[in-house]
This record gives sequence, C-alpha cells and structure tokens, in this order.
Amino acid sequence: MKLTHKLCGAALLAIVGVSVALPTVTKADVADGKLPPAGMDIQFTKNEGPGDTTITTTNPEGSDVVLTSGLVTTDAGTFGMRAGTPLNFGKANSSASGSGRHFFAQNFVGNAGAKDEIITENFVDFIDDRSTADHKYVITAEITKQLSTTFEGAERTLTGAELNYLNGSIQSQTDPTNALAPTAAVSTEAVKFGEPTDILVNADAAKGRGIYRMSFGKKGAGDVTDSEKSVKLNIKDDSELFEDTAYKGEITWKMAVLP
Repeated sequence: MKLTHKLCGAALLAIVGVSVALPTVTKADVADGKLPPAGMDIQFTKNEGPGDTTITTTNPEGSDVVLTSGLVTTDAGTFGMRAGTPLNFGKANSSASGSGRHFFAQNFVGNAGAKDEIITENFVDFIDDRSTADHKYVITAEITKQLSTTFEGAERTLTGAELNYLNGSIQSQTDPTNALAPTAAVSTEAVKFGEPTDILVNADAAKGRGIYRMSFGKKGAGDVTDSEKSVKLNIKDDSELFEDTAYKGEITWKMAVLP
C-alpha cells in the first residue's frame, strides 16, 4: 500500500504543474498486491521402521494392551511380517473317523496368566512403510512343518493336512480412516505343506502403506463368522490319529514385493 500511495502523489503534482494529458494509472500498472514467490524446501531422513516388536491390542474396555507373551514377533523394519498368533486346536478333538474331519483353532490368549491377559481373534501383523511410489505386495502362508507326533517310538505325520483361514479382514494400525488400506480380499484358499498360498494380494500401487492387522473372524460373533470358526484344519479321513499325544507343526508367513 505504501508504494501505491507514492505513485498517486507523483501523478497529482504533474497535473498541477503542467497542463497536459497524462495516461490513466491503473492498479495493474502500479502493483498486483502480491509478493514474488517465496521458496521452501524440506528433506526426509531414511525411514528405518518402528525399530521394535511392540504389538498392542484393545481390550473390551477400549484401552490398549501390550502383548508381551504368546505371539511370534520380529522387527520387520519398513517391510514384512511383524507378528502372528500360533494356532492352538486344543485337546478335546475326536480321533473318530468320518467324512471330512476338520477342527477349528481356538482364540489366541495373550499374556496368559498375567493380570492383563487378553483373548483375541487369531491374526497376523504386517508393515509396508517404504519410501516408494509402488506399494504392491503379496502375503503368503505355508505349512513348513507337517503336524507330527511320536507314537510307539516312531514319528507319525499327518500328511495331507490343510488349513483354511476364513472371515479375514484388514485393519490399519496407523491410519484411522483406512485411507491407505489394501483393497484386495483375504483369500480362503487351502494352505498346504510345501506350497506357499497367496492370502492377500495388494495390486494397487497407491494403497497399502502403513502397519496393518489381518484378523480372522470376530470374537464372540456366535455364527459362522465367529473367530473360533475361522481357522480350520482339515485332515484326510484315511489318516490315523493317535490319541492322547500332542501333534506339532509349523506355519510360515511371508511378505514379498509384487513386480
């Protein structure tokens, strides 16, 4: 405004001193009211990820509980699987033969025996916090060690046993709006021994950055979506099941970049 006032005063003096026609002074001739563009810059440091294996869940009262025992965890950095619940099918499973023998995993018990013990759905946590324009990835599950036990001095293996992860859903742990959540459905394809099965394929390059939880079923639903009806073990009917002996096996979850 000060610059505009000076220009107007000079024009008035010229009119008083000399009787000549002067060109009209417009706002555009004077100034457009703007400063020249001001620059700005910012640089980001390399992201190393959360840097820990702290996994939390929410109790019925709505407060967070840190899971300090029971989970399998790893520091995945900026990309990979962070945590997963082991599967417990319990002890009260009938060894009787029949068409299509199947058994369901029980809910996960975190911090068992502690004051903050909590029971949740079975789940896996994963992260993609890479600085990249392409966030496509695939998550697979595989039975890497078949269920087996020792009976009468020999190892007995349940060959051909398969798993189905049902009623899967994805929840963001970092973005309440789920704006970056993967949009793909969670697969229910059978997970087999020695054959990685695609469980989640995030093919949208613009989606999927953040920390996520893939849960199976809803605790206490009381129907087919119940969490205790959502991880299913299928055993071939011709498999011999030995009573009162614990079978152990292993499942491996992996996360890989999609080309």
